[in-house]
Amino acid sequence: MDLIDLNVEKLVTGGRGLARWDKMAVFIAGAVPGDHVRVRITGRRRGHATADIVSILQPGPHRTTPLCPRFGICGGCHLQHLDITQQRSFKRSVVIDSLTRIGHFDASTPVAQTGEISPVWNYRRKAGFKVRLVRDRLILGFHQAGSHRVVDLDHCPVLCPQLNDLMQPLRSLVGSLSIRAQVPQVDVMAGDRGVGLVLHLIKPLSRQDHEHCLAFARDHGLARFDVQQGRKDRLVSLYQSGGMEYFLEGMTLKFLPADFIQVNGAGNIQLVAMAMAAAGHGARAWDLFSGIGNFTLPLARRHGEVWAMEGNRSSLDRLRLNSQRAGLERIEPLNVDLFSPEGVQSLKQYPVPEVINLDPPREGAIEWCRQIRQFTPQRLVYVSCDPATFSRDAAVLRHHGGALRAVTPLDLFPQTSHVELIALFEWNR
Repeated sequence: MDLIDLNVEKLVTGGRGLARWDKMAVFIAGAVPGDHVRVRITGRRRGHATADIVSILQPGPHRTTPLCPRFGICGGCHLQHLDITQQRSFKRSVVIDSLTRIGHFDASTPVAQTGEISPVWNYRRKAGFKVRLVRDRLILGFHQAGSHRVVDLDHCPVLCPQLNDLMQPLRSLVGSLSIRAQVPQVDVMAGDRGVGLVLHLIKPLSRQDHEHCLAFARDHGLARFDVQQGRKDRLVSLYQSGGMEYFLEGMTLKFLPADFIQVNGAGNIQLVAMAMAAAGHGARAWDLFSGIGNFTLPLARRHGEVWAMEGNRSSLDRLRLNSQRAGLERIEPLNVDLFSPEGVQSLKQYPVPEVINLDPPREGAIEWCRQIRQFTPQRLVYVSCDPATFSRDAAVLRHHGGALRAVTPLDLFPQTSHVELIALFEWNR
């Protein structure tokens, strides 16, 4: 197809540039608002097309030079070519667009400016390195944008120093194993104290491989070295020396490799502080999707009683341990499937709280929102990593009498198009 020249109007969800051509919307990877670009159309569907940049004829005013030389090839980051102020402006626009288009909220809905809550580089404390063996050369890195091919990396500017320091040694370790072609991924995670690693396997380690792994763990001061073969939730520990922990409000939270923790440690401190400011103080609170207690423990410092609801029993074990170590005895952990009608119904036996904190995974909490009338609190604090599912759930909460008082997008994932947000709903009881 012939090359065409286009002017980029704005960014859309996912971080692609939007231009217009032949009465169609054209989505352009790697474009920024104000760019004048020459592109090649790569696909056409009814009403829109996709395109790749052939050359930038005139850069937009907010285009910047990416820090990573593999940006545009590696799929981990989406926005390094856009200055950080405009990244945050874009993330606010994503939230506003989702609320109006999906949730059908009007333009008066209060959406704050995107909050700056962490450093813009070296913030990420968890990563899953993809591994491939290509013609006897071991490749370790992340997926290529829009592909399952792996981009070979020796450094990543969004990873924290502890994880960057492991990339080259990990490549050497996996390359030394007899089953190196049967290792698809290595997960690494760093607490404020302790670094852990999970080696994903298709075939088991040999005895010599096992010794290589133990030596690696000792030589690099790891807190844990686990392997996973078969079910994703089934880990076998090869090595332990202490544990992995992070600090929050002067408390220490232990976690295991399979536990969910926010990947941005500095950002998590600010996120929790904002959630607690919205939740306030009171007699009783619920924390839904509580995990290991990231919000539960701070809530218990501000409320007389806290019920923590979580579907993962293993995470609740850590929550109990963390609450005991913090001296917080007024927490009641409950194993509940919050995605099922029956699980939500089972909560009717407990006293209605003044405030509910809700921090669901990316798919949101639609079942809970549909039944909110049975548990109507004074306030509900909703923490979300997906503006689309949040907007869907927010519309349901509004239908059941919840007034959306405030929404704040948060830049928890700088250099990427991902958006975190925190919202406050109130009911008149």
